[in-house]
Amino acid sequence: MEGSYSDPIWEKALDVISRQVNEGTFNIWFAQTAGLGLTDSLYSVGVSSQFAKDWIDARFRTIMSDAVTQVVGSPVDCEIVVVPGLEPRLSQSGGGGTQVQAAASGSAAGAGAGMAAGHAGADAGATGTRVS
Repeated sequence: MEGSYSDPIWEKALDVISRQVNEGTFNIWFAQTAGLGLTDSLYSVGVSSQFAKDWIDARFRTIMSDAVTQVVGSPVDCEIVVVPGLEPRLSQSGGGGTQVQAAASGSAAGAGAGMAAGHAGADAGATGTRVS
């Protein structure tokens, strides 16, 4: 599919991350990411806005690096980069789980607004409080 990002390493890492954070935090912050690839020992993850980059980098970068390290089997650091126009699309996979895909589009405002709206819930999740 043209304009979409999909990386098997990141999809597996997302599965690991989904078991470490509550569902609301995962949906707000990680469903809106895209795995951009591994170069040497640095894995790039795309987000739609500088706000998302700063928030995720400050709170979840270690979790992300640990998850990618677990998937690839050797130490990996994660960098978070802004990809303007990146918008998430959640679709149900055949196995009953949620498959996360992110696609570039003409507007980053929708994804950024969704992230900003989830600020309070994500903060509770980042401190260990379970939000259901």
